[in-house]
Amino acid sequence: MITRRELTIRGSYIARDTFPLAVRIIESGRLPLDRLITHRLPLHEIESGLGLLRCGEAMKVIITPSDVGDGSRE
Repeated sequence: MITRRELTIRGSYIARDTFPLAVRIIESGRLPLDRLITHRLPLHEIESGLGLLRCGEAMKVIITPSDVGDGSRE
């Protein structure tokens, strides 16, 4: 069915020891992760956030469960 419908399947693999290492790096504060967040949007604007990601206008969009996001660039 995959061949007939010409679907693309994407996946990822994470080694058993990778996740704990990534958590330690994040916890250490060595990476300025807050600088990766480009937009904060409320849940009802999730489609807009996905559009921003698809067209390359956003790097990381944070979706909040209420109207906390103001639609602005961080």
